[in-house]
Amino acid sequence: MTDSTSKKQKAPVEKIAVGQHVKDMADEVQQHAVDAFGDVGDQVKDMAGEVGRHAKDMAGEVGHHAQDALGDVGEHVQSLPGEVAKHTQQAAGDVIREVPVLFGHVKDTMVDLFDAQRDKTSK
Repeated sequence: MTDSTSKKQKAPVEKIAVGQHVKDMADEVQQHAVDAFGDVGDQVKDMAGEVGRHAKDMAGEVGHHAQDALGDVGEHVQSLPGEVAKHTQQAAGDVIREVPVLFGHVKDTMVDLFDAQRDKTSK
């Protein structure tokens, strides 16, 4: 066999080996792509679950704050009748104290008017 004959015989075998190697590499690249997409999918699912848990926690916290606010409003509403009664008593006391002063002013004004009228008629 000459060198040219051995090269001709080796060429198809080498081409098959290279072709098989290229096919194996393509399969490996495809498998890595599938694995990568699977990893991304898993990460997206994990993130979605985390977002869902966080949203649930936030909803619970908002509900808790709403209950606290309603409790504060309820306490305030319950204390209002007592506050109104206290201020009503204070106002009644103020009116009772001021009525004699007011009648004193009315009396002084009427006396002044009568004095003025008497002075006009006596002139």
